Amino acid sequence: MSGKETWFITGAGRGMGVDIARAALEAGHAVVATGRHTEAVRNALGDSDDLLVVELDITSPTSEGTNRLIRDGATPLLEPGDLLRHFPECGTPSTKGKAASLNQPALPETLSPAERELAELIGGEPLHPDQLATQCGRPIGDVLGILCGLEIAGVVEQGPGRVFKRAERFSS
Repeated sequence: MSGKETWFITGAGRGMGVDIARAALEAGHAVVATGRHTEAVRNALGDSDDLLVVELDITSPTSEGTNRLIRDGATPLLEPGDLLRHFPECGTPSTKGKAASLNQPALPETLSPAERELAELIGGEPLHPDQLATQCGRPIGDVLGILCGLEIAGVVEQGPGRVFKRAERFSS
């Protein structure tokens, strides 16, 4: 999808959303087509190298942060290479951005691999679940479930605004 104008279309599984997405693809543009049900979006639009289908319910409270970013003209960063192109001084994705690299105290051995992966992304600065879902590439529902387990285990704490940070005993 790189090098082309990209359209971000919500509700691309039916109605006008389908028509707009098809027109953009036919005009040679890249399209990020979103909908509550990705299968419906895929069925309506088919396959294309210029098409990225993303699950998104813009009416969901968990989409609040995403909606603000879209409104404010955010540049989507879909993979580590996108971030590095914008901020080359950040280094490699394997060594930057993980709380574990900040000499944080060891996490409990009882954590599942998914819990450990998410816990390593969370440091002392509060993060919204939407940010964590983007960073780890998991659906928001999975992230919320994992965060619940981490909170019960005492590894993370939820703060005002539905943001999460490492619990004091696991922070440096």
